Amino acid sequence: MAYMENDTEIIDSTNDTETMESEETIETELKRLETTNPRLSARLKLAQEQNRELYNLVKTEEALLKENRKSSLKTKPSEVDDEIVSDVKSLKLAEKKRQFGYKHSLSPEETDRLFRYAVDADPEEALKDPFFQAGLKEFRREKRVKEAIPSSSNRSAKVDGKTFAEMTSEERAKNWNKMFKK
Repeated sequence: MAYMENDTEIIDSTNDTETMESEETIETELKRLETTNPRLSARLKLAQEQNRELYNLVKTEEALLKENRKSSLKTKPSEVDDEIVSDVKSLKLAEKKRQFGYKHSLSPEETDRLFRYAVDADPEEALKDPFFQAGLKEFRREKRVKEAIPSSSNRSAKVDGKTFAEMTSEERAKNWNKMFKK
């Protein structure tokens, strides 16, 4: 047997005429052996019957395989898992946001806000909207103010994993220099 065209079509390489000629030669040999060695002749007949059964089994299996391959090729891409489709859509949206944010010098947070504001509209048009521009300016101003405010310096120093409040009076006396050294 030979497989052709990406395993979609199976072609039997033996011709029917060759099969018939080989069966005729086998029959003549069997008749000759019957007269010379009947025991060997019986074994050959049994082997020939088993060979025919196997041949028929192979033919039916090939037909089933060919049928299964045809039916598997007929499956449509619409049967693709919905979860995969939604994952691909979200990845496309994330890439679109990333590229849009880079193109317009927006941070990821600003790009997310823009796409939420735009909903189904064109993000280019939403970016030009004066209402969104005012909101973007205020968001950036708040961010600058938060970054400019220093953190509180009232943190308790820790020594050996304990704060001043967690220590006993002996531990405080012992670690006084470590805690208040500047």
